[in-house]
Parts: sequence; structure tokens; C-alpha cells
Amino acid sequence: MNETDHLRVACPSCGKNLRVKAALAGKRLKCPSCSKSFDVKPGGEGKAQEGLPRPRSIPWGLIGFGTAAVVLLGVLIVLWVGARSEARDLKDQLEAAEAKLQQATASAGDLRKQLAGARTDSGGAKPPDSTPAAPRADDPKPDPPTTPPRPVGSKPDPDLQGTWKLSLVYDKQDETGKSYLAVSSKYLMTIEGNKMTVEGESDGKPMTKSFTLEVDQGKEPKVYTQTADDKKGGSQSGIYAVRDGKLQMCSQGDGKPPDSFTVRRDDGKDRRILEFERVKR
Repeated sequence: MNETDHLRVACPSCGKNLRVKAALAGKRLKCPSCSKSFDVKPGGEGKAQEGLPRPRSIPWGLIGFGTAAVVLLGVLIVLWVGARSEARDLKDQLEAAEAKLQQATASAGDLRKQLAGARTDSGGAKPPDSTPAAPRADDPKPDPPTTPPRPVGSKPDPDLQGTWKLSLVYDKQDETGKSYLAVSSKYLMTIEGNKMTVEGESDGKPMTKSFTLEVDQGKEPKVYTQTADDKKGGSQSGIYAVRDGKLQMCSQGDGKPPDSFTVRRDDGKDRRILEFERVKR
């Protein structure tokens, strides 16, 4: 059969090269590759060259994925910057609270010295002589001294044992109720018996402090007293409660335990509530 009796055309839908009879020029032909119909142009117009590549489609899926990745990266950067700002604010507040506590402890020590000096200057009656009389040979021998029983209030509270993570700080209270600050930096508190260890960060560096913890479970609400082992932080008392796996500890700037779980700053006591979540029992 003569080659001039045929035409080479390309399917406009899929780009498939086809060899058709010249007699089909001007007629409608169905592509055997994609089953799409098209008109064969007369005179060999529109015939495809050998090796004509199939047109490529635009990768809209890849473009959409890249756009979404860029948007997500921007959101993560904004959240990271906000978290660092909140952490700095919380650190400044904690440092201010520690400074007020140290100042209050020093003021209490000065007040005790003034009271002791006032008693000395008041010219009170001389206390009776407490020097014991010398024992005689026929006096009965006293029983050996015994260790006094440990106060009930200093027994470790089983509900406090374990590791706790600081999650919220209730910092102030207005007409709408309590407001709080979320804690984004690391602050862990571990209680084993009467020992309390606090792990946190200071200026980006790890910080660890240890305390001796005494509790009074006979009061309502329960009362705790923490004393720094290094003798620099002094001691502080407050109230606590454990409910539904969460621990709330309420304290104020003068170091005395509050009478209720409330947040007050208008009375000058700088009272706040720390809320912990149990990490490990």
C-alpha cells in the first residue's frame, strides 16, 4: 500500500500518534488509545510528527502541598515566639515572688529581734532559779529519756507522694473570676516522704532546689511548710488540696498559710495558686 494513501495525525486529547487512511480526511475518528473522538483535518493538516511527546499536566497537587507547608511553618514560628514571650514573663514573676518572700522573711527576723529587746528593756521580774538540786544517794534513779513521738502533722501525706508538673499559675482575680497563666517552661516537683525537690530553668540553665516538707493533715484545708535545705530561701507555709489527680498549692507573700483558696493582690499579701498535674506516683 502506498505511504501517500495514509496520513499521520496526533490525537488532540492524549497525543497518541496515529496512521490513518487519507480517505478519512475531514471525517470524525475515534482514538484507539483514549477512546476520544476527533476530526481528521484534510490535506494532512494537524498530522503529528514522529516522537511527539504527550503534553504534561500541571502538578496542582504538589503546588498545593508546598503552599500548605509554607503556611504551617509560619504558624509554628508565630506559636514558638509567643511561647518564649510567655516563659520570660512567668520567669520574671517567679523571681519577683521569691524576692518578696526573702524580704518578708528578713522583716520577720528583725521584728523578732525588736520584740526580744523590748522584753529585756521592760525590767520584768527576775525568773526563778532553775538550777536543779544536787541528787542524793537515796534518790530514785530517773527513767532513761525517751524520744518524743513525732507530731501527727509532720507525717508524710500519701496523696502528695510522686512527681508533679506545674501546669497553671492563678495570678490575679477580677470581677469575672480567676485568671491564670499557662506554664510553658519545665517545672517539676518530686515529693518523697518529707523531702521535696524542684527542677526548673533559670536563664536557660537547669536549676534544682531541695526542701524539707512538713504537713498538717489535721487542719482543713491542709497546711504545708517548706524549708530550703540551703538555708538561703527560708521557709514558707501555705495550704494544699489534691483532687482528681491535680494538686493545688496556695501561698502568700508574708509566708503565712492563707485561710482559703483565693487569689488576692489588692490587700498587699500577693496571694496566688499553683496548680500541678501528676506525672508519676
